[in-house]
Amino acid sequence: MSRSLVACEAAGIEAHLILNKTDVTDLLPRARQRVLPYAALGYPVHEVSATAEPEQTVATLKPLLDGQRSIFIGQSGMGKSSLINLLVPDADIAVREISAALDTGKHTTTFTRLYWLDDALDNRAAIIDSPGFQEFGLYHLSEGMLERAFIEFKPFLGGCKYYNCRHLAEPQCAVLDAVSDGRIARMRHELYGQLLHESAQTLY
Repeated sequence: MSRSLVACEAAGIEAHLILNKTDVTDLLPRARQRVLPYAALGYPVHEVSATAEPEQTVATLKPLLDGQRSIFIGQSGMGKSSLINLLVPDADIAVREISAALDTGKHTTTFTRLYWLDDALDNRAAIIDSPGFQEFGLYHLSEGMLERAFIEFKPFLGGCKYYNCRHLAEPQCAVLDAVSDGRIARMRHELYGQLLHESAQTLY
């Protein structure tokens, strides 16, 4: 999730978090706890259940999609295809036809496909269903792009002692000071450091 949000910020894409399968009540508290840090950063969180509350799910998501080209991304099993089947009546038929042609017979998405919404003639709204992923690479982002892609870093950028501060171990670093006093979550700063390391590996 964190890597996806960094990619959205770097590309100027508005991101929303969809917490699906809220009917699985025994896992819901843990799921809510997991998205809480991102909600605190200002990312909207929408709780839905494609199976238990389909009409309410459509009512929640449709306004977010109107007039937009949107993509559902996340790990396998999160219910992305189930959500799209609610929003696009013919999507399930298309998926089954393609699976039959490929002789796969699998319900999990293994290819990326774009679907037009019913009112696409009016607003050209579309949804892209993407395969689930285990890793989300961000090797193409430079150091400068990475630091700006962490929205909680922005108030502190330019406040470091050194103009070329990498916000890792430098003295009098405004970002590190914010991590120390809790204004920036430590797990997010650790992800930043990991992404910097991964980006450096691509240079060799």
